[in-house]
Amino acid sequence: MPLNFIYIIFIMIRIYYCNSASDAIPEEISDYRREKILSASNLSQRQRMINTARALKAGFAELGINENDVIYGFQKNGKPYAQNFPEVYFSISHTDNLSIVAFYDREIGIDCENSQRDISTDILNRYFSKEEVTAFSDSAITLWVTKEAFVKYTGKGFAAGRNEIKIPYFEDELKLDGLWFKKLSIDGHTVVICSDKSDEIVIKKAL
Repeated sequence: MPLNFIYIIFIMIRIYYCNSASDAIPEEISDYRREKILSASNLSQRQRMINTARALKAGFAELGINENDVIYGFQKNGKPYAQNFPEVYFSISHTDNLSIVAFYDREIGIDCENSQRDISTDILNRYFSKEEVTAFSDSAITLWVTKEAFVKYTGKGFAAGRNEIKIPYFEDELKLDGLWFKKLSIDGHTVVICSDKSDEIVIKKAL
């Protein structure tokens, strides 16, 4: 096992993002990722799948792993994991022009959204408590992304997991019910990670 693998897994959270406009399928990626790209229903979805593949490839490579060697498995609600590398945990998020992947040595959830996105009051009231909507009246994106990061951490999905925790207002960092939430800004997007341990974060752009 490479020394950098041990260092990365046990010392820090690594985030890889990609916002490339290239529609070329990356070389040496897993059959699963290639099939995801080829099965995209439109150009926007294809670009997201390509950027996700690039971020995964870069992240696994820095751990000393070829992404095309990864055997993907899926939890009940679709959260992916690496069956043949059980010591590696990762979480994926993407929006129209950004794909992002977080790697850690324990469960982690990540979500991203364009910071300028407008979320209607009707949607907020449908999915969040009155207290949450009031607390985040000026920063609805933070509430949305934080809840998404939480349900990606638990693997239960948004519909089943969103009411398991009530999010109080926070600026950059929150510790709640044994969990740690960290808010970041990457390429004009609001990003939140969720884990049960606070740690150093390294952010890299995948080429």
